[in-house]
Amino acid sequence: MDNSFQFLTAMHSLQQRAYYPSPFFDVARLYMPNNVKEMFKWCRFYFYTHPVVSQVITRLAEYPITDFVIDTSDKEIKEKYLEIFRVIKMRAFLIKFALDYFVYGNCFASIHFPFSRFLGCKLCGQKVNIRDIQYKIYNYTPKGVCKKCCRETEFNIDDMRMENTTGIRLRTWNPLNIDIEYNEISGERYYYYLPSGRVRRGIMSGSPVYWESTPMWVIEAIKDNKVAQFTDGKIFHFARPSVTDELDEWGKSIILPVLREIFHFYTLRKAQESICIDRIIPLRFLYPETQAGNIEPLYIKADLGEWKERIEEELKKWKADPLYISIMPFPVGMDTIGGEAKALMVFPEMEATSNMIENGLGMPSGFMRGQITYSGGNVVLRMMENSFITDRDQREEFLQWATNEISSYLKTDKLTVKMKDFRMAEEMEKKHLLASLNDSGKLSDDTFLSEFDLSAKKEMEKIMQESADKQEKYLEVNVRLSDSIRGWINQLNEMDEEQRNMVMSRMAQEMPNMHATIAPKIALPASNRTPNEAPRENPVMPPEAGGASANR
Repeated sequence: MDNSFQFLTAMHSLQQRAYYPSPFFDVARLYMPNNVKEMFKWCRFYFYTHPVVSQVITRLAEYPITDFVIDTSDKEIKEKYLEIFRVIKMRAFLIKFALDYFVYGNCFASIHFPFSRFLGCKLCGQKVNIRDIQYKIYNYTPKGVCKKCCRETEFNIDDMRMENTTGIRLRTWNPLNIDIEYNEISGERYYYYLPSGRVRRGIMSGSPVYWESTPMWVIEAIKDNKVAQFTDGKIFHFARPSVTDELDEWGKSIILPVLREIFHFYTLRKAQESICIDRIIPLRFLYPETQAGNIEPLYIKADLGEWKERIEEELKKWKADPLYISIMPFPVGMDTIGGEAKALMVFPEMEATSNMIENGLGMPSGFMRGQITYSGGNVVLRMMENSFITDRDQREEFLQWATNEISSYLKTDKLTVKMKDFRMAEEMEKKHLLASLNDSGKLSDDTFLSEFDLSAKKEMEKIMQESADKQEKYLEVNVRLSDSIRGWINQLNEMDEEQRNMVMSRMAQEMPNMHATIAPKIALPASNRTPNEAPRENPVMPPEAGGASANR
């Protein structure tokens, strides 16, 4: 009896479900990815195709990057590592690193150090760079003619380390080609690389592009038709934090929570496209219009075939000459079907969905379009700044790991590397307050200038150098002016009295300051001197005279 009741209850429940589906059901759930690799493909597709998703993630990846700071007092080593970062494009790589982190929820990164591959003859032992010898690949083994013993033989492969920093490469690995073996008890992870079809074809066909630079551990994995395992510590994995689940070894994409909203957005856009195709251009048709009064309609007594031909002829004339004016002996009516696309557009719904997608990606609504109000902007910016700082910590962790690997490769001491402090908002009020404290002597110059990423010591050195340059320039101008005044005095002394008085009179009118400086230095003529008065000499001008003229 109880079993029959349970069976009937279960059948009734199934019938109810057939007519009343789950309240959590929608169309998008039918197509949600059912495994992590499928999720990667969908997230990558929407990043490439959806304008809001692409721009939000790109901003999240680009914005928090600042300049690198190397903690060392050795200026030469600091410049060396900054040059290495420039050559390997570390700044651009950190952006790519963050793009993988947000799109896939996982970023796998490693460093490729340069090496030279040599082929060694099995008969005589002669080793030759693989780029300097002709060879072919047979069963994953290079064969050719030895340059020393001139016999055809198989070659051994020997890779030698290169001391060349320009050959260092940073690279990310496609998560679709990565497998993780995870122990959920101990948390240990082992990473495996499944070579892509392109790499397999290149190795199997003996392409020099792949055989000259592909590490042997990848070639051996392709040869044995296995996956290649990464050496412990040689791959850097960042997984985006999420709740604990069955796929705890993988990070979860930031796009995953908005997949259904993106599907809804594309549904609206598809509807809008259909509206535009079907309703944007109206169908226009002409007809003989009924005349007012008791006049019989034209279509009762007229030949509508001739009416149609006349209308078509007038339309042809109008198409040939847009300024053509048609005169018709009968009234013509016109009506339209369609053309109401603008009223049917779903722009408001699309905008609301876009705002939901922005919020789901961690970006406040309107932030990408500059619509954040000032009253709420500070709180929003502070929240985003805290999120960016967390992301920066993860990138700095990779930056330090990469620096340690490069230091080990170059056999140098390890350095501490980080990025400059990140400030999202300008905080003008805070800076005005710091300026006031600095003016009143309550805040040091070093603390104040550090808010602008400036060094008080360097600025003081620049100020002292500028002051010295100005003083040197001032003295140079003063000396030149003194030499010029002495030249004028000598010329005036050589003139006769009448000519000299005329020049001095004009100088007094046009250049009174210069006249006041030169007049006391002019030698008086013999007729104007007293018997005991000696002629005036032309003394060297003191700096004060030249300084007054320079200031003028």
